[in-house]
Amino acid sequence: MSDIPPVLVKLPRLSTGFLPNTADVSLGYLTEMTDQDFLRKVLAWIDERSAALELSDAEICKQAKTPYAIQNIRKAVRNGHGSRPKEPTLRALAKVLGNAPAGLLASSELSDLDMLRSREAQLQGQLNQIRAAIALIEETRRAG
Repeated sequence: MSDIPPVLVKLPRLSTGFLPNTADVSLGYLTEMTDQDFLRKVLAWIDERSAALELSDAEICKQAKTPYAIQNIRKAVRNGHGSRPKEPTLRALAKVLGNAPAGLLASSELSDLDMLRSREAQLQGQLNQIRAAIALIEETRRAG
């Protein structure tokens, strides 16, 4: 056996270590985060992705068809208590925002194809806005 020290690998719900010299490591204990930690993680993801996509909370919720989801998450974090968003809500937000962090969605993650289709729709919307702005500028130049 090698001289590698014991290593603990943390996974979303369990900690598991099957590496050299780990005989004395307790395996498989629950490492699930608290509701507040989870809410803060969700909110950090929302803030990061909304900034990257240049979408407001209202635009995200409208596209996700979850009218008050982000408002409720922000309120829960601000007040220091509240329950986790339900899985369908997280999935709807993930379809709009993409790049959901590991462990955020309990069941199977959105497929790569779903993520790409979602991103394509977002980019198409941004492209349409750019085209409209160009058309407005060209029209203004012709009139002026």
